[in-house]
Amino acid sequence: MQRKKLVFLIILGFTIVTFTFISVYAQKTVEKNEKQPKITKKQVLELLKNHKHNKVVELGEPAVPVLIEIVKNEEYKFPARIVQILGEIGDKRATPLLIQMLPIKVGITIFALEAIEKINDSSAEAAVLEIFENEKVWPSTRLLAGRVLLNIGGERSKAKVKELTITLLSLWEKAMFWLDDEAMEELDKSGFGDPEAVFNVLGEIICQLKDVDILIRVMRWGGGRKGEPEILANIGTPEAIEALFKTAENDTSMWAPNIPPEVTEKEREEYSRVHPVTRIVAVEALITLGDKVSKERLKKALNSVAKDYPEYKDKIEGLKRQIER
Repeated sequence: MQRKKLVFLIILGFTIVTFTFISVYAQKTVEKNEKQPKITKKQVLELLKNHKHNKVVELGEPAVPVLIEIVKNEEYKFPARIVQILGEIGDKRATPLLIQMLPIKVGITIFALEAIEKINDSSAEAAVLEIFENEKVWPSTRLLAGRVLLNIGGERSKAKVKELTITLLSLWEKAMFWLDDEAMEELDKSGFGDPEAVFNVLGEIICQLKDVDILIRVMRWGGGRKGEPEILANIGTPEAIEALFKTAENDTSMWAPNIPPEVTEKEREEYSRVHPVTRIVAVEALITLGDKVSKERLKKALNSVAKDYPEYKDKIEGLKRQIER
C-alpha cells in the first residue's frame, strides 16, 4: 500500500512540474508573439512599390511569410528583388521557395543562389548541386552555385567543386601559356573561355578552397596579386610556408609538374620565371608570420630579388627594415 502511494505521489509531482513548465513556456510564447509587430500584405506591398526595400528588410522575420505569399501569388512584378530581401533577412523558412525559383531564369537563379548562401541552409544542397552540374546553365552561374556549395554543402559537393576548379585551371594554363588549340576549343565549347564571366567567381572559389596546390598554381601566373600569398600565410602549414619561400627565392621546381614535356628549354625558363612583384608579395606574406619563419632566409630571398631586379631596391630595403623590427 505504501509503495503504491509513493508511486502515485511521484507521478503526481512529475505531472504538476510538467504542466507548470508547459504553461510558462506557452505564456512566454504568447507574450513574444504579442510583442512582434503585425505585418500585413498591404503594408509590405506599399513599401515594395515605393522601392523602400531596406524598410522591408528591417521588418525582419515576421515579414517572411507575407513575402513568400506575395511571390507565390505573383502580386509584385519584380520577384528577384523579394528574393534578395529574403536573403538579407536570413530566415530558413524562405528556402523552399528559393529552391523552387532556382531553375526559372538566369536573373532569378543568381539572386536565389546568393540568397541561399546568405541564409546558409544545407537543405538546399541537392538543388544547388543540380544547378552546378547542369552543363546547359550559364558558366558563371554554375561557378556561383559552386561557391554556394562550398558554404552549405557536404564533402561530396565540395569535392566536385574542387574537381571542376582544377580542370579549368589546367585548361586555362594550356590555353594561355602553350596556346593549345584543343584547350581553347574545349573552353569555348563549355562557355568557360570568357575571362570576364569566369575569373571573378573562380577566384572566390579558389580562395575558399584554401588548397595549397591550387593556390601555388594560381600564384604562379597571378602577376603580383596579394590574395594567394596571403591565404597561404593564413594556412600557415609547413607546406604553405615552403611554397611562399620558393616563390620568393624564384625556385622554379614547383611549377615543373605543370610544364608539358615537349616544350623548349627557353619556353620552360620563361614559364618558370616568377614575376618580381609576386616574389616581393610572397616575402610580405611571410613577414606576417613573425617567428614562424627564418629572418635570414627572408633577407636572402630579398637580396636575390634586388640582384635580379635593381629597380625594386627601395621597396626591398623597406622590407628588410620591417624584418628587423
